[in-house]
Amino acid sequence: MRKISSVSKIAMLAIVFILLLGISSFAATNRVRRIYYYRTLGDMDGNGTVDPGDARIIMRASVSLEHLSFEQQNIADINRNGVVDPDDASLAMKGQIKTKIMISYIPGDLNKDCKIDFSDLRLLDRYLSGLEKFNLYKKAIADVNCDGVIDSKDSRLLMRKAMSFIDALPAEGDITGNGTISKKDANLVLQYSVKKVKLTDAQKVIADVNRDGKITSADARIIERRAAGLE
Repeated sequence: MRKISSVSKIAMLAIVFILLLGISSFAATNRVRRIYYYRTLGDMDGNGTVDPGDARIIMRASVSLEHLSFEQQNIADINRNGVVDPDDASLAMKGQIKTKIMISYIPGDLNKDCKIDFSDLRLLDRYLSGLEKFNLYKKAIADVNCDGVIDSKDSRLLMRKAMSFIDALPAEGDITGNGTISKKDANLVLQYSVKKVKLTDAQKVIADVNRDGKITSADARIIERRAAGLE
């Protein structure tokens, strides 16, 4: 009887270990990263004020003469009616807007269940096929690589995350949004720090790897070390 009892205990411990391993594995594969930042409504150039220059950008966008990323459209929609229109430009021209909003979302989490899986991928594929419509907020979520465009690259990246090929999405320091951290990401951050390239607000969050609120050559060095496997 003692022999059977010992075997039972070992079996029970093994089952508990497997269950715990499965739970921790599930948690690891469903890691997500929230993008969030504050912006003043109508402040298109991010200088902290709303002026005639911002109004011109909004007016041009309202008549399809200027392309805005999804996050820019969210900022330009001053009257919060879901579209960028001449009324928004009129409000911006007055230049008295002080309203700040927090942009907050998890890239890829289209069904808002705080995890990324095949149900999110199905929604994205339906959108790309024209079977689903997204509002501005959902379009920002669907732009998984944060490049301002929703296309097959986002679908591929979301599939890799759903299949647990990617640990967290978006990866901290992955400016190109291809699922890996490389020297190219470090170069982009370095170029941004000297004002040679522009980054979307979401990319800026991803680029600030040392989380000091600034994007400098220090961030570029950290990303380069991570790309080389030194950090």
